[in-house]
Amino acid sequence: MSTPTKHLSWTEWFVVGIALVAICAIAYPKWVAKNNPRYALSQQTGKALSSALNAAHAKWEILADNKEFLDLSGKGIGDTAFNDLGWPTGISADGKTKLSEISNKGAIGHDACGQIFHKLMSEKNYNVIAADNKGECQNGDICAKALSDHECQFQVRKTNEVIYYNSTTGKITMQNTTN
Repeated sequence: MSTPTKHLSWTEWFVVGIALVAICAIAYPKWVAKNNPRYALSQQTGKALSSALNAAHAKWEILADNKEFLDLSGKGIGDTAFNDLGWPTGISADGKTKLSEISNKGAIGHDACGQIFHKLMSEKNYNVIAADNKGECQNGDICAKALSDHECQFQVRKTNEVIYYNSTTGKITMQNTTN
């Protein structure tokens, strides 16, 4: 005597399908990073920058006195300018005046983006180059550009990946470019 075989219902197939999609959604980014170490490098850079920005923002929130300039380099001088929302927007040499701020007005704005990245990521060995007046970098690991009065773009030159920083929200977004 044979036993009847039970088939999966549509609901059970649907649950199995959802589980497979979830597994793929978790595994795929890890597989991409494992099989493309250059992509993993830019992802790590973006995450490290995001963490450094959040730490700088927390420092800004804690300090009660001069919130316009904070010492991010540890030299005792307010070397980084912050906006009223608590996100880095420029650099200073004396903690009283701004040398440059994020702006889309050429090399000075690009330099501010590069300096912000450098101050936040000072413990990393990145060669950050600010774009020239044409918005181009001829060398360096990372090309820094100001896209507007509140947004920076950091292009990881080895991978052509792009990291964006928005100083009104503190948000970091990464764009994976396909070659």
